[in-house]
Amino acid sequence: VLVNEPAAWVFKDELDFFCGKNLDWIGAPWPHQEDKVGNSGFSLRKVSKMLELTGKHKFNFESVRGNCDTWFCLTHGKEMDIADLETAVNFSVENMSPKYKNLIKDIPMGMHGKMTLKYRKDPDSLKGK
Repeated sequence: VLVNEPAAWVFKDELDFFCGKNLDWIGAPWPHQEDKVGNSGFSLRKVSKMLELTGKHKFNFESVRGNCDTWFCLTHGKEMDIADLETAVNFSVENMSPKYKNLIKDIPMGMHGKMTLKYRKDPDSLKGK
């Protein structure tokens, strides 16, 4: 399932490409978790894995402040095949660091967060080197 929250923007249709990677979760790296992938605002999730984890583990709202991405990717990330950093930044970004810019091949498929307003008028400025 592709999750596209209101603070997200899609720049191009590469859904088939990223679905073909057969990963359990692809999302932008978190700005508050250096190089950890899992942001849910614009994310692609394998439904069968989400059902498996929610059937096996009780969601603890307080422990993750109600954030499903934290629960899935940090609490149960070892049970999932989560995108590597390069795949993640080519799918979506939430913040832009020089490191991420160097990993982006063209422009990401989408973006999530406050920076979206800045880049949606000029997505080419997201292009990697």
